[in-house]
Amino acid sequence: MLNILKNTKIRYRLFLLVGLSIVGFIGFGIFSYSTLNTLKVNGPLYKRIVQGKDLIADVLPPPEYIIETYLISLQLLEEADPKKIDGLIEKANSLKVEYDTRHDYWLNEEFGSASSDKELRDAITVMSFEPAIEFHKVFFGEFIPLIQKGERDKAREMVKNTLNAKYEEHRLGVDKVVSMSIDRNKADEAKAGGIIRSRTAALFFFGLIIIAAILILCVFIINQITIPLFKVVAIAEKVAEGDFTAEKVEVTSNDEIGRLGEVFNKLVESLRDAFSQVREFADKVANSAQQLASSTEEMNASTEEIASTVEQI
Repeated sequence: MLNILKNTKIRYRLFLLVGLSIVGFIGFGIFSYSTLNTLKVNGPLYKRIVQGKDLIADVLPPPEYIIETYLISLQLLEEADPKKIDGLIEKANSLKVEYDTRHDYWLNEEFGSASSDKELRDAITVMSFEPAIEFHKVFFGEFIPLIQKGERDKAREMVKNTLNAKYEEHRLGVDKVVSMSIDRNKADEAKAGGIIRSRTAALFFFGLIIIAAILILCVFIINQITIPLFKVVAIAEKVAEGDFTAEKVEVTSNDEIGRLGEVFNKLVESLRDAFSQVREFADKVANSAQQLASSTEEMNASTEEIASTVEQI
């Protein structure tokens, strides 16, 4: 492969480099798009995560919903076994701790500055919370002592008159939280989907612009390199044939190619001067030889005249 490249013209090497760069850029874009498509909102991985969360939410009651504690109150009204009663009370205490922990979490959670976010925060931290606090206060402060004393009739009346009402108020708050959360999730998903579509289209066109810019720039650079080299080669071929009348290389840049053109022009000029000097010297030698030949002929003529005169004497 390297041997083939050594014998390849510079123009083709540069085009190969550009082609590999573009192919690599396109491959990177395809891989990035595939990654975004996998991780985007409503993408396959997102749907799996949401599916798991929905499944858990459907199977397990959330800590911020006191339905389990309410059910324990109903169980305690019918339970007669002291051990089971203690177990139910312990379970209720555990649920109360979880509820308070999650409530503190939502109090410190950022909901955003939109009016709908503030309404959602009020729904979870006030509307559903205040009835739950009253429920727990009555449940642990009055209902449990009645159960422990065995006064089930009074406990039943308390459930009927107080706990049921507080639970219903709490449930209405929870329903509002669920409804508002669903609406907000739908709005957020629609917004995220719109952003992903617009950004994907923008990235696609941006990539096309980059590729076009790379092609234009590379063609320009290749021409700036190869065209002067072609001129240098053409003039060098004429000089090699003994033609020193070729035009100079036109220097249009200050880069290495421009510098090469300047040096080559100086070299051709030096060769032209040297050739002129050699021709001048050759002409002088030829003239001297011609003069020498003429002088020799004159001397021979004079010698013949002298010899003729001597014979006559």
